[in-house]
Amino acid sequence: MTATGSGHWAPTHSHVRALLAVAAAALGALLLRRPDLVVLVLPLLGVLVWSVLTRPEGPAPRARMGTAHRVLREGDRSGVVVHVDGLGPRADVVAATVTADDRVRLRPRS
Repeated sequence: MTATGSGHWAPTHSHVRALLAVAAAALGALLLRRPDLVVLVLPLLGVLVWSVLTRPEGPAPRARMGTAHRVLREGDRSGVVVHVDGLGPRADVVAATVTADDRVRLRPRS
């Protein structure tokens, strides 16, 4: 599950793909009279049910990002500081991605 822009939890693309795979295998098992297809996707169905039952409760966490230094001189380095509010007691791993702004050049023009 992932947080949406509205602050609620929603299924990820992988979760939806797995659900479609289970549905396609179940339909194929019925149409082709192949119960072995259901047996093949049964573990995937178990993971889908488990992930829905153990999804986080309440609103999604909020992240605030900033830089480690307010002023940088030429040649200095800085880091990104991330503060996350609203993590539940079962939070294990938090990941954040940072993309370069349009005004930042990663390679010089020359």
